[in-house]
Amino acid sequence: MSVSQQIKIQEFDKYILQGGDQSLSNIEDLCTYGFVMMDTEPDEETFNDVVIDVIRKLKLALHLQ
Repeated sequence: MSVSQQIKIQEFDKYILQGGDQSLSNIEDLCTYGFVMMDTEPDEETFNDVVIDVIRKLKLALHLQ
């Protein structure tokens, strides 16, 4: 398992523990859709980095509610 994969899972776990209600699959689908809209196909590391950033933004949104 790559480092970015481990970080993605750790960030997702924190998100869920803080009350997040999106599944990892849903978040990854959203990110995939964004890349499709940009007509690009990222490598695994880049994809994981984007997913990590989305999860972190979702965590921040939980605190603003």
